[in-house]
Amino acid sequence: MRITGNFDDRSISNGGRRLGVGGFGTVYKGFLNVIAVAVKKLNPVEDMPLDKLKVQFDQEIQTLKVDVKSANILLDENLVAKISDFGLTRASAKHTSTTMMTERIVGTRAYMAPEALRGEVTPKSDVFSFGVVLLEILSGLAPANENKEPQLLMEIRYDIDDEDEELTLEDFVDKKMSDWELSQVETIYCLASNCLHDRKNRRPVIKQ
Repeated sequence: MRITGNFDDRSISNGGRRLGVGGFGTVYKGFLNVIAVAVKKLNPVEDMPLDKLKVQFDQEIQTLKVDVKSANILLDENLVAKISDFGLTRASAKHTSTTMMTERIVGTRAYMAPEALRGEVTPKSDVFSFGVVLLEILSGLAPANENKEPQLLMEIRYDIDDEDEELTLEDFVDKKMSDWELSQVETIYCLASNCLHDRKNRRPVIKQ
């Protein structure tokens, strides 16, 4: 709350911090370690019917983050994750295409979907990157390591899913995690694996 001036609801032009209002809440300007950031304060949804909530979600601006990675995900004092660094972000209205074609590869390669490496970026590319982040959380490993095989963290799923391999999912769980349940690990891995599907149309959408 301090970084937004206690959610100062006056507009920027009137000396406050409010940047604008969307379907899910109000966006405020804040400063985190002298870096200007945008913070969204979500509206309460406890009493909102699920169908109305879904409609609001579907009407939101569609965003291509392009550079989803663990280094761009910050935790606040309540350990709530906040995505930061929107320098490569592209946004579009709901009714327009969110596919972006580019000849210049942007983003961090260890997190990039196959189609993104070819210059085609869609919201499903962000889903793929999120899958790599989930594997990082699960394993405690870096997304890439030139001194290990496989070099790319995303490729450990081939070892895990190969029945002929001696390694199992449990072998890849972060050794620093002393208290975990296999069912929870399997749930996270299943989601990560779905996000990392080579075919973008087989990946879940981010709102799922």
